[in-house]
Amino acid sequence: MNNIFTRLALCAITTMAASTAAYAFDFRSGNVFYNITGEKTVEVTYATTDYNSYAGNITLPAKVTNGGKTYDVTAIGTKAFFGSKSVSNVRIPSSVKYINEESFKGCANLLTAYMAEPAELEQTSFDFANVTLYVPELMKAGFENEDYYHRFKAIVETKEFDLPVGSKGFVISEIFFTGTTTPQGKQYSDDQYIKVGNNSDQTLYLDGYALAESAFLSTDKQDYTPNIMADTTTIDAIYAFPGSGTDYPVAPGEEVLIAVNAINHKEINPKSFDLSKAKFEFYDESSNPSFQDSDNPNVDNMVNWYDYSRTYWAMHNRGFKSYLLAKPEVGKDDYVSNFKYNYTWTFTFGGKSYPMDGDGYKLPNAWIVDAVGLSIASDWEWNVLAPTLDAGWAHCGSVDHDKSRYGLAVIRKKSDSGKWMDTNNSTEDFLSDAEASMLKAPTAIDSIARNSSKETKIYRLDGVRVNDTNTPGIYIINGRKVMK
Repeated sequence: MNNIFTRLALCAITTMAASTAAYAFDFRSGNVFYNITGEKTVEVTYATTDYNSYAGNITLPAKVTNGGKTYDVTAIGTKAFFGSKSVSNVRIPSSVKYINEESFKGCANLLTAYMAEPAELEQTSFDFANVTLYVPELMKAGFENEDYYHRFKAIVETKEFDLPVGSKGFVISEIFFTGTTTPQGKQYSDDQYIKVGNNSDQTLYLDGYALAESAFLSTDKQDYTPNIMADTTTIDAIYAFPGSGTDYPVAPGEEVLIAVNAINHKEINPKSFDLSKAKFEFYDESSNPSFQDSDNPNVDNMVNWYDYSRTYWAMHNRGFKSYLLAKPEVGKDDYVSNFKYNYTWTFTFGGKSYPMDGDGYKLPNAWIVDAVGLSIASDWEWNVLAPTLDAGWAHCGSVDHDKSRYGLAVIRKKSDSGKWMDTNNSTEDFLSDAEASMLKAPTAIDSIARNSSKETKIYRLDGVRVNDTNTPGIYIINGRKVMK
C-alpha cells in the first residue's frame, strides 16, 4: 500500500467516525507512529492533530520495519509527543540526530530521558526544567557542550544506561483477582487486593491518584459507538485515594496494599490470608440490606467516585477486565457530572441482530499513569486498552473457569537494578500465574523466585487439560496459544 493510499484510507476512516482529528502518520509500528522522510529514514510523529498520542514509558527503536522495508529512525518530528501528559520517561537511540521544535512540549509528567549520543535540539524541544537527562558514563561533558543541553534540570551519568527503562512513578505492582478456595473446595473471592509501588528514587504521594476498572471485557469484542478508545478508556468503577496532597507518602521501592475487604480472611477461610493491616480498602454503601460491605475502622477507605454495583464492588475473578492507575485532573463532582459515556452496539446471536446500548464513564488516557490488561488465551478477543497504554495482557489460568487459577496473581517483574519493569506491555512486564504474594511470601520478588520453575500446563482449545502435544494442532501452553 503506497503512502498516498494509506492517507486516503485513514482520512476515510476518520470521516466515518465523525472525528474532528486528522491522522498525521505514514505507518505505525508497535506503540509509535512514523512519517517516512527519505528512502531509508523515518521520523517519529503524532497520531492525529489532537496530539496527546502517547502514554507511559516510551522506548524508541533505532530501526523500524514496514512493508518489508527497514528504515533508520533519525528524527523526532515537530510536536511528536506534544501534550502527552502521561508520558513519564523516554529512551532515545543514537540513530536520532535531530529533535524538532516542541517535540516533547507539554509533557507535564516527563521527568526523565535517556540519550546515548547528543542529538541536535531546538530551544523548545523539551520542557527542559522538568527533565533529568541520563547519559552513558564519561559522556556528560560532551552533552553539556551542545546547544540547549544546559537547560535540562540535570545531566546524570549512569552505569545502568543499557538496562530496560522503567516507569519513574507509581506502577500497579500486583493484582490478585482470582480469590482462594476454602478447605471444602468452595470459591472465596473476598480476599482480592491490588498493590501499587513507587518506582522512582524519591518519595511520592498517592493523594489525588485513583484506581479504575475497565467496563469492557477482553473476551467480548463489540463495535461500540462512538468509538473513543484512541484517547479514552471506558470504565465502570473508579475509586480515588484520599488525602489533600501530602497525606500519604510512599517511599522509593515501597508497595502499598489496597484490599477489597480489609479483614483477617484466615478467620473465615484458613486457606486465605490477613488483609486487616492493608493501607486502604474499597468500601461501598450498599442499597441492598442483604449485601452489606464491611468497614475496617483502622484502614482508610478509598473514595468511591462511581461504580456499577448497587451493593459492593469486586474485581472480575476470572480476569476479563483491565485495571488502571490514574491521576484525574478534575474533582469528583465535576467528573461524575461531565464524563458519562453512552454507547451503542449490535448484539448478534443465532443469525439475528439486536440493537443494544449501555453507559459507563470516560477516563482520558492522558490521566492514566499505568494500565494492566488481563485476559485468558482460550477466550481473548481484543485488548480493551489503547496500545499506547498496554500492548499486551497478563493472565491467571488458561481457560474460562480455570480451577487452577485460585491463589494466583499477576505480579510485575523487577530488573536486576530493583526497578519494576514497565514497557507498557503486560505480557512482558508481568509474571502471569504467579503465587499471590500475600499467601506465603513477604514480597513479590520472593513469589517470583518460587514461581520461576512452575510446571507446564497444556490445554486443548476445548478446555480439556492434556499431558503432551503429540497430536498436531493448536494448544494453550502456560496461558498462550501455540501451534504444534
